[in-house]
Amino acid sequence: MTLMAVVLNTSNKQEIRIQYLALLSGVIVSVFMHFGWALMLLDAVELKSRLFSNPRYYLESAIFSRVHHSYLSVLYLVVLIPIYCKKDLIILRKKDVIIFSLLFVTGLLFAFSRAAIMSLALILVYYFFKWVFHLRKIDINPILKYIAASVITISLLAIVFVDLKVDSFSASTPIKGLSTRVELWENASDLIKQKPITGWGPGSFKDTLKKTSSFTMHNNNTWNVLNTHNQFLETSGMFGLVAGIGLIWLLLFPTGFSRQHTIYSDYIIIAAIIFITAFFFESFLNRNLGILIFGLCYGLFIKTKAIYGS
Repeated sequence: MTLMAVVLNTSNKQEIRIQYLALLSGVIVSVFMHFGWALMLLDAVELKSRLFSNPRYYLESAIFSRVHHSYLSVLYLVVLIPIYCKKDLIILRKKDVIIFSLLFVTGLLFAFSRAAIMSLALILVYYFFKWVFHLRKIDINPILKYIAASVITISLLAIVFVDLKVDSFSASTPIKGLSTRVELWENASDLIKQKPITGWGPGSFKDTLKKTSSFTMHNNNTWNVLNTHNQFLETSGMFGLVAGIGLIWLLLFPTGFSRQHTIYSDYIIIAAIIFITAFFFESFLNRNLGILIFGLCYGLFIKTKAIYGS
């Protein structure tokens, strides 16, 4: 609903500028708030020992306990993109661009989001290959979207149908890190293979995943919601593989397959890289905040492309 509202009601450059300016202001406030929390938590006597013995756990668990770092990281990345790709969208002095960039990158590092760092790396890789092909006067965008969507689709099917052969973890293992994600992906894959076409439905999939999981710390707490930490698997488990694969292609072809030759651009590729990476390591749309961020940011990306052009 948010995505449709943004796309349908934003009809000119001035409205786009206002919305991005509001987003930029909100992100700046968010970053400073987290820095403020860090300073206040340093004064907490009971947490000082944890800070010095395990600073990563302290920063990841305490400072970002109110808002999940995955959502914050996507917001920081999305705000960085127009600063560099659409410099006329928000008029900033060179000094402002440097200050904001350093501020957001520092926020990303404090968030300890590996998916965000991977997104930045993939964006740089994309621009490197684009530059190489440009020297040969070849435009890689028309074929890149199909290659990327196909590779990600194959990766999803491999996760579902290829035996990952992961040893079970202890019941006290926290739900974090790649190793525990792989076990969750294996549990979700087993369920998806049972109902690959229709899916289990939202409620049934979550309940069944919780029952079949070895993470008893979640199973014994009715308030904890166990998810797959992979939005593509989450969607496939709820609504079937067709929906999961459709989500991949939606991210790379956001406004219709038949019109991509006229409206596709670097802008949408970068947005797709950010969200695909986030979706691969987090069930991003499981919370209202994730839906809101996705709808707002992706809607603005699409509409900005339509208004500003390539």
